[in-house]
Parts: sequence; C-alpha cells; structure tokens
Amino acid sequence: MSVIAVFSGPYCTTEELVAKLAARTGYPLVDEKTLLEVAARSGMPTEKLARALRGDSGFFDVFTHEFERSLISIRAAVAEFLRTDEQILSGPAALLIPEAVSHALRVEVTAERSYRVARAVRRDEIDAGEAEQRVVRTDRDNEQWTGKLVERGYWRPNSYDIRISLSNTTIDDAVEIICDNAAKLRPTASTIQAVVDFRLASRVHMELLEMGHHETEVKASNGRVKVVTLRQAGPGKLSRTLHTLRLESLEDDLKHLRQNVDGVSSIEAY
Repeated sequence: MSVIAVFSGPYCTTEELVAKLAARTGYPLVDEKTLLEVAARSGMPTEKLARALRGDSGFFDVFTHEFERSLISIRAAVAEFLRTDEQILSGPAALLIPEAVSHALRVEVTAERSYRVARAVRRDEIDAGEAEQRVVRTDRDNEQWTGKLVERGYWRPNSYDIRISLSNTTIDDAVEIICDNAAKLRPTASTIQAVVDFRLASRVHMELLEMGHHETEVKASNGRVKVVTLRQAGPGKLSRTLHTLRLESLEDDLKHLRQNVDGVSSIEAY
C-alpha cells in the first residue's frame, strides 16, 4: 500500500481531515509532534527543529549551521518513517519525501483566505483582524520553508499528485478523493530502493555533519554515494588554500565512512 503525505496551508481544517483519513484507512498518523520527537534523537533541541520547519534559519546560522543540522535531522526522521508504508505523514516535512519514492501520494490541502480566517476566529477565539494576521504569518512561514527546500534541491514546486481546496470540497469528500488515489499506488522494487537510498543518504549526511563538513549535498543510488560540496573557494590565495585543505579532510573522512557505514559500496566527492 501507499504512504500518504499531506501538506497544507494554515487553518485549512487539516487536523480533522487527517484524523478522518487515519480512521478510514487504519494508517498510523505521523504528525509534526511525532516527527520532531524522532528527529530530536539526533541531539538537536525540539524547539530548533520546529523553527527550521518554519524556514527560520536565524541570523547566526552562517556560523552555527543549526538550520542545516535541523533540516538533515528532520530528513533522517522522515527516512526512518518511510521504512514501512501504510502511513500518513502530515505537515511541512511531507515535502521532504523524494520524488523517486513514487508510492507516496503527495497531497496539498488549500482553502481560500476567507475560509481560513473564519476557521481561525472559531478555533482560536480571536477577532477577524488577528485571525488574518495569523494566517498571513503562517503562510509566510510555509513560503520560507518551501523556499529553503528549493534552494537546497530537496523539493521542486508543482510536485503534488493532487490538490484539494476545502473551500469547495467537504472533508468527507476529500478523504474519499485521497483514498481513491492512494489505492492506485503500490511499492515496487525501484520505489523501495529509493527509500533505501534516501535513508542511506540521510545517514551519511548526518555523519558528515558530525565530522564538521557543512554545506554538502548527499545522494545515494544502490550503495553508491555522491557528496557534492556547495561551498566554493573565494578569491585570494588563502581562501583557495583553505578550500583545498577542506577537500583533503573531506576525502579522508569519506574513506572512513566507506569502511564504517553499512550499505555504502562507494563514496565520492564532487
């Protein structure tokens, strides 16, 4: 069976939708809280992981690399949940599932702003002005998050399988639409391998961060791992020398990873 990944805007009644979806399918629901609890096993504080899900990298991130560490921790948690199918993943992290994992049904839930403002007024017991501010603020957070993913090559816009507007679709009908589409998807040998590759790349990326190698992109295919360094040498002899030393250090550490990380058959830097 498939994995169902649901991403939505603020105040779209998504909580009720995924609850009914879980009841209908019998699939366990992995919400943001559950995902962050697993991601926190990496050692990153939950509040920093939650901030990363809003796309908030912070002023000092260029020095601390906390957003990068948080993002990779969240990706690793998503990869762990993908070890089994028949799950519902709800929240911003749903966008981290690789496109190659095509037995995952990617669902975007939207609604017109008037619908969401009215929902915020009822749910949070606030006036319409404050409700609209909250909707706009959360929309901005989602834009920051998706923008960060696009920057890092983790996600591409327009990669949803279905889009549902709750402004003109009832929750029960939305559940039926999602279930009908999910029933058409089945894991195959290639999509299962894509999950294995995703898990391996996430693990190697975490190891590289622990070794002090930041600003890298890691991809895996059938045990072959490619590490792309995103930080380039700046102008000047000193900068080029430091860049060369970083690459030499990376090469040494990749040899260690090839020998000590299960599943790695080869690993190269680019």
